Amino acid sequence: MSTSQGPAGVWDIQLTRPGQTYPGVFTFTPTGVARTGDGAVGTWWKTNGENSKFSFRMESNLKNPEGEPVGTLQMNQTATLDGDTFESSGIHYVFGLEGEQVAEVEAQITGKRR
Repeated sequence: MSTSQGPAGVWDIQLTRPGQTYPGVFTFTPTGVARTGDGAVGTWWKTNGENSKFSFRMESNLKNPEGEPVGTLQMNQTATLDGDTFESSGIHYVFGLEGEQVAEVEAQITGKRR
């Protein structure tokens, strides 16, 4: 695939936060929808009108081990696309049930298109 299609497609990713790395799956649709394999959903858009630059924001509900809601996670990332790979960085925010911000952490993501 080429960079001209932007990030549209399915991606195997590695998300890295301080002291933690997680594998995952992201899907970016041609119409600007962004999803993770574990239920986060949001949008993506080209940055500066370039096919090789994009940003995305996704949100997911957070639950405790008993399955009760405890807040939300918001991912905000800016990415550079290089053919079938991308690298992104940004800030992830954690909000409590009342909408108050309780944490902020830097995160990097690398992805490889399937």
